[in-house]
Amino acid sequence: MVIVHLMGGLGNQMFQYAAGRRLAYVLGAELKLDISEFDVDKLRTYALGAFNIQEHFATAEEVAAFTISKRGILDRLVKRMLRIPFNPPATHIKEKHFHFDSSVLSLNDDVYLDGYWQSEKYFVDASDIIFIRLDNFYTTVS
Repeated sequence: MVIVHLMGGLGNQMFQYAAGRRLAYVLGAELKLDISEFDVDKLRTYALGAFNIQEHFATAEEVAAFTISKRGILDRLVKRMLRIPFNPPATHIKEKHFHFDSSVLSLNDDVYLDGYWQSEKYFVDASDIIFIRLDNFYTTVS
């Protein structure tokens, strides 16, 4: 499973979705969208619903399995209460900077992408499957 943390406005969400869709496609994995940011950010809303994309939203438990640290008593208690294993086979990838990071292209399944991913290099090799969904949206609107 690939979970993408969506945040920001429409443009940011489109880059985040495209990076996650490409990774899920290459891995043959399911893509889920974490829209929990919009519970906190009252200036922005989830904006990808207007497009013809496959929307599968991550549950709070799925997000917690990727984002709660494996260390610490408090984290372990939270995981126990949510019935999450102490060592989930998951990787939380937080974007370190706004420059392209080629290591993101070769990640394995069970990953949580947390960043803006604002480079077409993250999805250029799968742009045909991403843009076909946008073309369907524009055809419907026209």
